[in-house]
Amino acid sequence: MGFQQAGRDGDTCDSWFLTAFKYFQNNTKASTTWKSRVEIRSLDICAPPAKDRLQGLDLELRRLVQEYASLNQVTTIVRSGASIHGSRVHFILAAKNDEVMPILKTVVGLGDVNEADETDCRTLQIASLRAIAAMIQFLLSAGADC
Repeated sequence: MGFQQAGRDGDTCDSWFLTAFKYFQNNTKASTTWKSRVEIRSLDICAPPAKDRLQGLDLELRRLVQEYASLNQVTTIVRSGASIHGSRVHFILAAKNDEVMPILKTVVGLGDVNEADETDCRTLQIASLRAIAAMIQFLLSAGADC
């Protein structure tokens, strides 16, 4: 049987789903990921995660953040209904350099600094990977945790 890891990060997700695509795409590669009947009994089978398909205000918010828009533009679009978590801008900002600190401070002030994605990853974890001391210190002072 062909299985594929659920979630975007195979190292942190322990759920699997059946997939004909993986089975028929490349038999050699698929056979290395096949599971036996014994192994399958211990797996939780679930549907694959939804694809990240931004639209409307969430898409516009992501675009503004990626283009280093003004703080007023970011604040206005969030107050108009754009989702900080849905657009994933807090993760985008945490993965950048300290030049985005003013935008990150605005976004954190408008949302939940500890909101996790579907793999339970949080903003502080992303910033820690980048090892930007000022960003980590700010997130900790704003109440961020892992």
